[in-house]
Amino acid sequence: MNRPPEMIGKYKIIDLIATGGMGAVYKGVHPTLDCYVIIKKLTLRGNPDFAERFRREAKILMDFRNDNIVDIYDHFKEGRSHYIVLEYIDGLSLEQLIRRERYLSNDMALYIFREVCKALDYAHKRRVVHRDIKPANILISKKGEVKLVDFGIASSKEEDGEAGLTRDGMTLGSPSYMAPEQFENSRNVDQRADIYSLGVMLYESVTGKKPYPGGYTADLIAAITKGKHPAPRRLNPKVNRFVSSIVKKTMHPKPRRRYQNLTSLLRRLDRYFHRKPVEALKEQLKKAISGGTLESTPRKKLGKLRRFFSIALPVFFLLFLLLGSAYRSGWYQRLFLADSYGELRIALHLDHSYKEPKDLYLRGWLFADTGEDGTALDIDPIHFRLLPSEEREGDLNFVSRRVFLPSGDYRLKVQIENNLFWNTFRLHTIKEQHNLYQGEQGRTITLCTSSHTLPLSVDFFVQDCDTWVDITPISLIELKTGGRWTPWSDELAEGLTTGSVYRFRISAPGYTEKEFSLLIREDQSTLYLNPRLEKSKL
Repeated sequence: MNRPPEMIGKYKIIDLIATGGMGAVYKGVHPTLDCYVIIKKLTLRGNPDFAERFRREAKILMDFRNDNIVDIYDHFKEGRSHYIVLEYIDGLSLEQLIRRERYLSNDMALYIFREVCKALDYAHKRRVVHRDIKPANILISKKGEVKLVDFGIASSKEEDGEAGLTRDGMTLGSPSYMAPEQFENSRNVDQRADIYSLGVMLYESVTGKKPYPGGYTADLIAAITKGKHPAPRRLNPKVNRFVSSIVKKTMHPKPRRRYQNLTSLLRRLDRYFHRKPVEALKEQLKKAISGGTLESTPRKKLGKLRRFFSIALPVFFLLFLLLGSAYRSGWYQRLFLADSYGELRIALHLDHSYKEPKDLYLRGWLFADTGEDGTALDIDPIHFRLLPSEEREGDLNFVSRRVFLPSGDYRLKVQIENNLFWNTFRLHTIKEQHNLYQGEQGRTITLCTSSHTLPLSVDFFVQDCDTWVDITPISLIELKTGGRWTPWSDELAEGLTTGSVYRFRISAPGYTEKEFSLLIREDQSTLYLNPRLEKSKL
């Protein structure tokens, strides 16, 4: 196997995962997100259709944001190769899981099936048909997340470029999972073809066998068209009637006899899982993907044990909520940890803001001061809420929630828009703080910012209103200073700064002059003024 390159674009390459005649798949590192990514490479070999499908997969995924569909980070071309940068899923495909376990339990198969249905329902509602649903295209992470991948042959009703990629009579997909109508014409299939493939995937999940095994042959196509396959319960007697009924309806050879959309199917699945231990299933799946084995679905205990838990669990849950609330609000620390923990709050004062408070970027981080490099604390970043301002109009005051930490030395990093603050401080115990700060609760660190003006650069481009001809050379540009109009000059331009209102007058021989009064915010350091003048009416 060829040695992978050290870099592709801006991405550092860690490993070559797979390679083939049309391209390769690499594992890389995202330069700013600091996470692993998958980089799919397509090397053009004279067939523009493959490049177009590659581009379409990138375009479809760029518009998608769904927990059950793999994320895309980038799409670019380098040399003669095209690349897609995708979310890296650390885990197994459903195909690998079935091969390892032989088959899945009813509830586990339905749990994964429902997650895939959610992904496809999202795609279908955006008029995208996947056309290649199969266990190999379902990835399961070590966190128990189920992700749908590979939209390379998906069709979108929003695009007109489909005709060149799938001609009448052309077949796209994986034969064992394809709906009968997909063999006749892949171009015109709708979401019901995906629903059929979902049924095949569920069949294989609970039996470990494909309903129609084999390659692309006339016998295979004839069997799929007739809908003749062994019932799931003949291959695995443990398959329940609910699974059998879904397989039967989703895999009906006639599209009009299947589910017409996934909304009704998801409602059935939601009712099925209403009394099922869904979280326990997810935990089982996480353990299985991390190297464990799948077990039978946990059953709820009946009789006295069930009655005990029906009473005890709500009580324990209420106590848990009360203890959690006491811990978050600081009661617990003030009552029981006052000798070892300190209380901290961060306050921000902005004497002027050109943005709405909700649009400001305000974020803080805490580090243990352990020497040259601080150690980040295992707590969420600090967020801030707006307080009613008691200062002059335009001032903004923000405050963080109260943070309780063991007494010691810390570093504080706060970003307020493009201003970065670093503070080091010692956090005393709650008892010591009570004496140090005259009875106030905890220590408050206040950070203040003031607005800063920048040099303003102005660029003029004057045009004829009708012909758009450049008339800048014959135009007179004036700026109102000290109550009078002053012709534009380099000396005048050098004195302009942001955070002010400027009045410009533009005129030219044979044209009607125009005036502009412009408010320039502190962050707007370049002004492009492009007036179009109308010819004077004689």
